[in-house]
This record gives sequence, structure tokens and C-alpha cells, in this order.
Amino acid sequence: MGTGRLPAGRMLHNRYRLLEKVGQGGMGAVYVAQDTQLGDRLVAVKEMSMSRLASQEVPPAIEQFKREAHLLASLHHMNLPVIYDHFGEESRWYLVMSFVQGGTLQTYLDTAPSKRLPVNEVIRIGIDLCNVLDYLHTHQPQIIFRDLKPLNIMITPQGQIYLIDFGIARHFKQDQSKDTAYYYRSQSRQQAFSFPGIATARPDHPATAGKFDRANARNERTAAPARHGSGASRT
Repeated sequence: MGTGRLPAGRMLHNRYRLLEKVGQGGMGAVYVAQDTQLGDRLVAVKEMSMSRLASQEVPPAIEQFKREAHLLASLHHMNLPVIYDHFGEESRWYLVMSFVQGGTLQTYLDTAPSKRLPVNEVIRIGIDLCNVLDYLHTHQPQIIFRDLKPLNIMITPQGQIYLIDFGIARHFKQDQSKDTAYYYRSQSRQQAFSFPGIATARPDHPATAGKFDRANARNERTAAPARHGSGASRT
């Protein structure tokens, strides 16, 4: 059975009561749930299936999942969700984290007037992204996110952003031909657990710059006629 089919009311780990599914990817799903041992606080539960892996790949994949869960749980930053728990149940693995109320930055941008944001908001979001990436890059061991895009950024109604989905993030190991296996990715159909190539901190930086370039280009296209018009009126 695939992921994302658990009914509302289902209790996981004798603790987490599922309320509804809020996301679905190629190899996993995300539910909002109540933590019945801590006052029914809302949490996000990420369900991951290893059914597409060959039998010999499952044991190392499980160990990798556990190592990554422990690493993610060690991260503490205002722009990262908090990892509370992880466990396995009925051939699936679950990651429990803080529930972020809001939507993706992509949705936020798509629903904005003329599908563009004010310059000051673009700058604020960009600074927050740079701060959280700097935190990951200076963490020991260093972590390269590698998949920075609006769909992997959550924004709350109050405007706070969260970096989500560490699906293909990697530890940074200087000058090694292979890095630590990438994090299990629920939103991808990829099944391999290692990714060849030399990692540097650079992959995160062009992606961030690209967000600025596209956002600024939208504002410049809008502002350009106004500048031209005001110049003409002075001549």
C-alpha cells in the first residue's frame, strides 16, 4: 500500500492522532496530527515508504533515515521546523515535526497582486534565507540544502519563513568524490541513497541569487514605464 492513505483518527506510535493529509509526494505524505501526550498540540507527521527499494537496500536505508533524523533534530534555528520524534511502524517510517501554519512561498507569490512582491518584502525574505543557509553551512557537520526553491519554503500568515524538505540535502565533505547519502526525499521518485560528486557550499548560493534576480526583474519591469514617463515629462 502506498503512502497518504491513513484515515483521520488513526493513532500512530500510541501518541499521534491524525487529523488530515496536507501533502502528498512521490514517496511520502504529510499529515497534520495531534500529540495526545502534550495537550493535543498540532504537529506535522511525515510518512515515508521504502516499498520501492530492493530488499537489500532497506536495512541501510533505515539506518540512514535514523542518522538523518538525529541530525535534523540537532538543528535549532528560527527558520527551520523543530524535529520532535521519529519512529517506524508497519513498514513505514515517520518524522514528527512542528506544524507550520501557512503555505509555500510559491503559492504566496502566485496569489500576490500581479504575482509579484514589494521590494522590501523580497529583501526581508532574502535576508532570512541567507541567514538560515549560513546556519546550515557553518553547522558541524556542514549541511548543503541543494534544493532551494519557492516550493520548499513555507511562509506563515505573520510573514515568517521556514525552509522545509531536506530531501536531497547533503553533508559537506571537502574534496571527497562522494558525500554522505542524501536525505530520504518524500517528494521525489528517486530511490538511490548515495549521490556522486563533490559538494561545495556554492549550490545553495546561485539558487538564492536567482530568487532575487527574478523578483527584482518583476519589479523593474513594472517600474520601467514609470521612470520613462517621468523622464519624458521633464524634457
